[in-house]
Amino acid sequence: SVARSAALAVGSRLSEARGAAAATYCALLEALVDQHVLEVVTTLVDEELERGWWDSALESSCVVMADGQGGTEALQRVFAICWSGRTTAVVERMLLPMLRHSQRALCEEFYSNNLDRLLSELSVKYRAGGSRAVLRARCLAYTRAFLLLTTLFETVGRAAIQSSRS
Repeated sequence: SVARSAALAVGSRLSEARGAAAATYCALLEALVDQHVLEVVTTLVDEELERGWWDSALESSCVVMADGQGGTEALQRVFAICWSGRTTAVVERMLLPMLRHSQRALCEEFYSNNLDRLLSELSVKYRAGGSRAVLRARCLAYTRAFLLLTTLFETVGRAAIQSSRS
């Protein structure tokens, strides 16, 4: 597919992307409305621990996605993808900027659709004697949920959360 070819052109690490590879990455960001491209970019973001030029390009693309017609759909797709990552990078570098740059009504809709999932992630307990992989997965899930709930209070506000219609 085109998305897979573009991902191969960028390379496996964003920090190694230079010249044409950097231009390819920017072109990928412009095409984030495509589901396959979104999956490729989230995979790259999840695996890149370093910060660099790509972060500002990524944030700009997230702002455009959040402001566009498909803002609700884009938020939901990134939210669905973020739970399968090995790090919190997709939440921190994509979902949170999208929410912070979205209109309040869009944030309210997003959180009303996903609050149960966030709270259920926090209610799952880690059982002593479990594997390190399970502990790591639980810690990542808790961190993602707490980051998103913190942003809930930043974007929607306490008064709206505590109102009778929420």
